[in-house]
Amino acid sequence: CIAKSCSSSEGIRHRRVVCFDRNSIVQDDLCDEKLKPIEEELCTTNISCLTWFIGEWSTCSVTCGQGIQQRKVYCNDPLRSTSILSDNECQSILGKNSKPIEQQYCSITKCPYWEMSLWSNCSGKCGLAKRDRRIWCVHNGYEVDENYCLRMYNETPSTREICNEKIYCPNWIVGLWSECSVTCDIGIQNRSVLCKNKDEIV
Repeated sequence: CIAKSCSSSEGIRHRRVVCFDRNSIVQDDLCDEKLKPIEEELCTTNISCLTWFIGEWSTCSVTCGQGIQQRKVYCNDPLRSTSILSDNECQSILGKNSKPIEQQYCSITKCPYWEMSLWSNCSGKCGLAKRDRRIWCVHNGYEVDENYCLRMYNETPSTREICNEKIYCPNWIVGLWSECSVTCDIGIQNRSVLCKNKDEIV
């Protein structure tokens, strides 16, 4: 039985009808046309209409960078009252690996990011020396308003930092106390206290 379509269980079946005389096939006009049996008739079929229902992809989960899209995929048979069937039913007819993917990666555009210049030379007095750099927001190769980056990262990289480690600060060099000037009562002790700047005493 050949179904008219997968959405219907009704089909048509055919057979060959010939004029026969003395064990031989002869021309049809030798037989009575009115008595000729039918050559086709309606029939019902149990043809499988199982198929995968595939929904539309969702929007990308992110507005920039790599995200995920999802869609509904389930086994379906329009001839049954139950529209959603188990995956095993479709896989048994259509193949184990026949189910289309339900999730995929997506990317709309690259995300904005902070670009930074090199730090400037350290400058300033000892204890107050600083260095600076410039930062800017880049998107698709162009400098854009920094709010684009702020929405992504919620913070701005520092544009200034203390750099005292590169500027030598003078410091005191303190010697040991001498012996007391007297053996009893109140005396005096001395020690050397020098100001050193790098390798020089100032």
